[in-house]
Amino acid sequence: PHLTVVRDGNTVIARTQLGRAERVIIAGHLDTVPSSGNDHAILVEAGERAPYVDSTGSADAPEARIYGLGACDMKGGVAVQLKLAHDLREPNRDVTFVFYDCEEVEAELNGLKRVAETQPGLLAGDFAILMEPSDAGVEAGCQGTIRIAVRTHGRRAHTARAWMGENAIHALEEILRRINAYEDRK
Repeated sequence: PHLTVVRDGNTVIARTQLGRAERVIIAGHLDTVPSSGNDHAILVEAGERAPYVDSTGSADAPEARIYGLGACDMKGGVAVQLKLAHDLREPNRDVTFVFYDCEEVEAELNGLKRVAETQPGLLAGDFAILMEPSDAGVEAGCQGTIRIAVRTHGRRAHTARAWMGENAIHALEEILRRINAYEDRK
């Protein structure tokens, strides 16, 4: 009852409306990377029962481990968001919790992108954090990704007379050389 909840497709946004001077955005994606044969180690460690939650510790200091694909990215972050959304009834800043879909697939399907384009006011805030877990540390300024479409042109030729054509892949040589020479910022 202390949150206003808006749904946009499979993206859910829950917001406090306490009139605070500042707003914090806490966001996390709901999807995980699909299996590509990389879940075998998880299954072995979890005793062939993944996904599951292993609760250990004492009543004073409970500890839980989540096993399964996406346990760290993003199930852990979403679990923290849900706990905060439930427990923070009177935060000292207004808070927006964003649970968005399709982070792990094509950019045009991304729920956060869709909301930013169609309802940007829901994402207005003074500070934002994406709940990509990193051993309980804060990593400021994630580098992100870039997707580029490159079109080259060639001229077909019979393989018996390849010299009469122009290989479109060879036209990528300069682009690939520049990409290979690029040095990432540290």
